[in-house]
This record gives sequence, C-alpha cells and structure tokens, in this order.
Amino acid sequence: MPRGERIGVERDGHETILFMVASMSEGGVQKAALDWFRHVDGARFRKLLVTTRPCTHPWMTLLGEHADGIFDAALPAPDPEAVRHNVLELIRRERPSIVHISHSLYGYEMLEAIKQVPDPPKVVAQFHNFEYRPDGSRGGYPHWVPARFDRFIDAYSVVSDELAREVELILEREVAPRAKRRAPGSAAAPRSKVHRIYLGVDLDEFVPGAPMAAEIAERRRPGRMNVLWIGRMTPQKNPGMLLDVVQAGGEIRETLHFHIIGDGPDRASFESRLHRSGLSGCCSLYPFQRRVRDWYEMADVLLLTSRFEGLPLVLYEAMAMGLPSVAPDVGGISELLTPGTGLLLRAQPTPEEYDEAIRSLESETVRNKTGALARKRVADFSVTEMARRHERLYSELLGKTGANSDGEPV
Repeated sequence: MPRGERIGVERDGHETILFMVASMSEGGVQKAALDWFRHVDGARFRKLLVTTRPCTHPWMTLLGEHADGIFDAALPAPDPEAVRHNVLELIRRERPSIVHISHSLYGYEMLEAIKQVPDPPKVVAQFHNFEYRPDGSRGGYPHWVPARFDRFIDAYSVVSDELAREVELILEREVAPRAKRRAPGSAAAPRSKVHRIYLGVDLDEFVPGAPMAAEIAERRRPGRMNVLWIGRMTPQKNPGMLLDVVQAGGEIRETLHFHIIGDGPDRASFESRLHRSGLSGCCSLYPFQRRVRDWYEMADVLLLTSRFEGLPLVLYEAMAMGLPSVAPDVGGISELLTPGTGLLLRAQPTPEEYDEAIRSLESETVRNKTGALARKRVADFSVTEMARRHERLYSELLGKTGANSDGEPV
C-alpha cells in the first residue's frame, strides 16, 4: 500500500472504510469482523483493518485478499498514547470516509480526536452485547460509549432489537437532556441514528448433510445423545453452569455425552472441577476450533448456558446446520430462537431445567423436525444481508442514498 499519498473521500471510485477492532483473536466479535471483510463489497469499498490491543491476532491470516490493508496500532509500543498516535496518523494518511469501530476501547476513547482531523470521517460505533455489573445492572460499551461520546458518533450498528432499544433509552434519558442544556431548543438525538443489523451466517458454508472430517466423526458417541457446547470459557458464557447441567443427573450419565469446545481464563478451573466431580467419562474437552461446521454435523443438540449475550454466532451457525438448540432467554436470543426452532428457557434456568430441555429432544424425529424449522428460520439471516445493510448505512451517511440501512431504523 502506498505511503504518504493523500487519499480523498474516494479512491478510484472506492470509498475507504477503516474497520477498528481490539484484536483478531478467537471470539464472536472477531468472527463478525472476519465476516464483514469477506462480504462487504470490495468492488465498492476499500477495506482497511486496524487492531488496537497487543496480542498475536491468530485470525489475521484469515483475512487474506479480503482486506486492502492491515495495521497493528499496538506496534511497536503497546502503550495507550502510542496506539492513539498510530491510529490518528493512519487516519490522516489514508483519509477514510468511514471509521467503523467494533468493541475497541482505545477506538471509542479517541473518538473526539478522530473528529478533529482534517475532513473528519463519519463514525459508526458497533455493539454486540452488554456486560453486567456486580449489582446486576447493565453496563459495558453500549452504555458508557453513547453516554460519553454520542456527539462524535454518526450512527450505531447493533446486533439485536433488544440491544437497540437499550441504546435508544440511553440516548433519550442521558444524551438528549445534556444536549438541550448545552443548546436550548435543540432536538433530541434522532432515533434513526440506531440501526439494528443482525450478524447472520454464511448459508453456503453451514449446510447440513455434507460429509464430516473423519477425526470429528469419530468423536461421536454411538448410543448416546451428543450435546455440543462452544464458547470462550469466561463468566459471560457461564461454563460453571455447564458442569452443573452435566451433574444434574447425579451419577455418571449413561445416555448423554457432552462435547465441550473452548479456551479462556476459566478453562483451568473448569477442568479441575470436572476431574474432581468424577464425570470426565461423559465429557470430552477440546481447545478452540477454527472450523466448527463438522462439529455441528456430529452433534445432536447445541447447549448455551450464557449469563448474558448479544445474539451469539454459534446459535446462527447451529440453526443453519439444522441442529436443535437449548438456550436461555438472554440478550437477543429470542429474536432468532422462535417457537418450534429450538428450546428457549427462562433467563436464568436451573441445571435441572436445562437437563429436562435436553432430554425432551431425545427423539430423533423431534430433533429432525426442530432442526428443519431452525434451518428455515435462519435463512433470513445471512452474512450477505448483514453486509448489504452495512453498505446501505455507509452510503446513507455519505449522502449517496435516501434509503436507510435496513428500511427501519430502530
């Protein structure tokens, strides 16, 4: 990529978009970023990636030809001031029309500085989920970023209606009153600033019925119901509840086998507790898997035990594979997992409630019917549609169309 060249709003007819994310390590936010680069139209947009957190970025290599430029702002020095300097220099040099920030702390905190560069870009802030404070109240990026930085943000991209409603409330309750105090008579923040754009799934990649890799097919336990759990082992994903579900039947399970995929800070304590419980015989643990399609093909049921969510990509993928899911009603899960397409439990189910729901799917006939409805349901949520709606949002921000991102700003 040329250095020192001034790039205007367009370059050879291409709008430049700088996508900023903390890292390209394994996780839902990073997988969503990868899908964005793969499916946003490269014939219309020049796509640059910048990461802001020092790490190995194992998914960086998967971007391949989908990114027109890749930058690590944490090199050579990972301190906040160096990251800030590197990002701002990149923006001054590359002159993006849009800066799209997805869960980057440094990115959000430098929003004011981004808007002070010459010919500042439009800014899209993307949120995937809340976090919860010790007192049970909601927090995280969707709360404090609009409250502190809304005047520097041109649009919000959020992954569910539930998340959109919460951001709207923050704008109405916290942002609009302050704006009126600063400028009496000013209008409240427009509702159309918040755009719900579902993440989606690659329906060409996640197709049921294709042959599995032999090493994964061999993991299946004949004569048992094979239950799959995939996620980072963090408090959000609640792996402790997973083990409680395994134990819900009392003695070592004879009819269920749990396939547990994931790494993370809680992995060591989970393994230790599993071995102490004496239930290792009905559980198999695997590290993070870069390709998960065959695991869905191998399994009978997907289990989610999350304390909070946005709308998890594993649910999209499992439903595309015709795999029945058991999940708690947290975040936007109920927007995807509708009646008949899986089993939606209350927000904080007991281990026994999870166990009962899994066992209600013991019949292969029931699983096949549920899985077929799940596949049909998720057909409306493709990564292609996610990309097109973002493209329409960018065009709207740049004044190139009168249509909004999804026909219904939330």
